[in-house]
Amino acid sequence: MSAADAVREITAMLNRQPTPANEVEQSVAKAFNEQPIAGNHYRRKSKATFQPTKLKRVAERMAHVENPARYICERSNVVVETQNSASVLRRLYHRHGGAKILVFNHYKSQGQLLWEAANSDRIQQDKIPLDEGDGVWFLPQPVDGEFHPNPRQDNKPSRRSEESVTAWQYLVLESDEASEADWLRCLIQLPIPIVAITQSGGKSVHALVRLNADSKEDFDRQVDAMKPVLVCLGADPAALSAIRLTRLPQATRGDRNQRLLYLWPEANGMPISELETQVERFGDDYKEALRYV
Repeated sequence: MSAADAVREITAMLNRQPTPANEVEQSVAKAFNEQPIAGNHYRRKSKATFQPTKLKRVAERMAHVENPARYICERSNVVVETQNSASVLRRLYHRHGGAKILVFNHYKSQGQLLWEAANSDRIQQDKIPLDEGDGVWFLPQPVDGEFHPNPRQDNKPSRRSEESVTAWQYLVLESDEASEADWLRCLIQLPIPIVAITQSGGKSVHALVRLNADSKEDFDRQVDAMKPVLVCLGADPAALSAIRLTRLPQATRGDRNQRLLYLWPEANGMPISELETQVERFGDDYKEALRYV
């Protein structure tokens, strides 16, 4: 995937005008470590891999943000402390969309709960599987709930493989390489539609990016366009796959919390760093104003 291809794919994902006009081109050029030249072509300087010094430089642009987690919480479209795991799922998957989501408290299992958006008013927090020591996950791609032969595992029946997926909605971003502070300072600058950010209860932070791909092939194509940029900045390349579990926000992981930092299901790709705070948008009564958002 070339830098020019990446510019086209990322620009197509945005549902807003880039600001400035060359926002995407410059971001891609920096991440690819290439120089833009005439005719929408690029001259490669080196292969894109994780570059800690580049992540540090990007993070330093937001060095004035002393507490990145609090900064992000203040720009969420939902007051995060009012949410639980069930309400987060209801916000990510609208009731009339028909989504079925697998929830796990055993990572290598086939899921302990098939959460259904159509019945989300009856699937309250007490129905969510409890942590049994290593936390709780969910598969962000909706599935049909049926077992299908998985040809990549000797046709072993599975309800969490791509054969079960009904929509290719979300990409998971996580980094085990970067410090939490640098990773968060990086995430808030990305011009992509981040809909949720969750602390894993360990050393990583998971971000959920809306893709709404038409197919698995389209999902892979969109990810291929962004992958050099994201990996350069510390994203785990193994996590950039269509079938990837992510931490369920507001669940527990042993004695730690999988804390929700940010939730905005209708995110339009504007960097979080450019969003107003809840107080700036609604004043001191922001909690009341956001209650029914």
